[in-house]
Amino acid sequence: MTNAPVVNYSSGDAEWTDDELWKKITEGMNRNYAMVGGTGAHPAYHVTDGHAETCLGTLILYNDDGSEHVKLVKMRNPWGIYQYDGPWSSKSDLWTPEFKKQADFGTANHGIFYTPLSVWRSEYEDLAIAHTQPWEVASIEGDVSVFESAKQKHEWITFYNPVE
Repeated sequence: MTNAPVVNYSSGDAEWTDDELWKKITEGMNRNYAMVGGTGAHPAYHVTDGHAETCLGTLILYNDDGSEHVKLVKMRNPWGIYQYDGPWSSKSDLWTPEFKKQADFGTANHGIFYTPLSVWRSEYEDLAIAHTQPWEVASIEGDVSVFESAKQKHEWITFYNPVE
């Protein structure tokens, strides 16, 4: 969809440490890369098998003394009809008011959830990162009037085709 090069990483690869996987996800988030986690054949915690979910990034929750409490991966199920129900899920009692504040934790569902990195590795077999880069149009050749809004069928994507 993006025409960007996509690199697939196996989260279960023994060569990948938790720190290396964390770094890949965090770098992807910081660069606004599109990322997807692919579930395996037998995930737990109500994660659908053989499914792809958007990986939105990472979050570290800190204790009152400033020490690291847990590393979480922020995910989104595009279906939004089921949701992960393991540790640090939206209904988990691990969420204190302070941790909810750190996570900007809302009550709306929208399929967004957090999972600890250790659990993420067992639930998701693959991480795909689309290495998109900012680009700009250097030139447009031909009749540019076809891109005028008056000739569009929709405001955002489908354009009038003068050949029809």
